Amino acid sequence: MTAYRVATNPGDYQFAHALMRAEGVVEKQKITFPTILAYDDDNKVVGMLGTRIINRMIVAGPLILRGDQRRSFTAMRLFEFYENAMKNMGIKSFIFSTEIGHIFDKVVREKLELQPYAVDDGQNWYIRKLDYEHQSQGPRAEPGRDRASESPS
Repeated sequence: MTAYRVATNPGDYQFAHALMRAEGVVEKQKITFPTILAYDDDNKVVGMLGTRIINRMIVAGPLILRGDQRRSFTAMRLFEFYENAMKNMGIKSFIFSTEIGHIFDKVVREKLELQPYAVDDGQNWYIRKLDYEHQSQGPRAEPGRDRASESPS
């Protein structure tokens, strides 16, 4: 069973960066709160959805999944937990991108019923407006415990 937690300390962010490196993200990206981490039964990070601030805009991403198996459900749950974290902070909207033609782009268009507001460098860019009128309790990520002494996986 996959567990989802909000990164709360430097050790959690080290795990996120280790996953990015392991999955081939060469350029180090500054990620900030909220970053959601997905852990497998062995307590190893198998997915993450970070936050970047670009030109004073809240940008969801990167979304990184360990490539050892298909993790579509993990990606969807990371996005749900991310949205709930944003709602809990009172954020009204954020932007994100998907690779044109990728399955996630299809899901965004069909399931979230969003249309891109911009296209740039092979990416569709979307604005996700959060609905507070119909807000459910939904999934909540558990705050992470201190893992600074553990080695990244």
